[in-house]
Amino acid sequence: MSANELRRQRRDSRRIKSGMVENRSVMSIVADIIIRLLPDAGRFMKPEAVLICSGIIDEREADVLAAVEKNGFAVRDRRESGGWVALACVKKEA
Repeated sequence: MSANELRRQRRDSRRIKSGMVENRSVMSIVADIIIRLLPDAGRFMKPEAVLICSGIIDEREADVLAAVEKNGFAVRDRRESGGWVALACVKKEA
């Protein structure tokens, strides 16, 4: 592990322990990983923060949309280009 990776891990660990949350987050990765990460994503986001999910092949959009809804997010914007989809989501108020 490089020194930069070690510093990044320590910084991230401190942020999680301190309860620091984000105004926006981006997941640009395949649908299966987005679906797996969604249950934890909301824990690190401020209310009304934006979560951008991209890298979704159009054939898997319905699966991601179901996971978005199941995990307490709402889609605010949707973009599509060349068979790929991006979703801008916000955490619903509890």
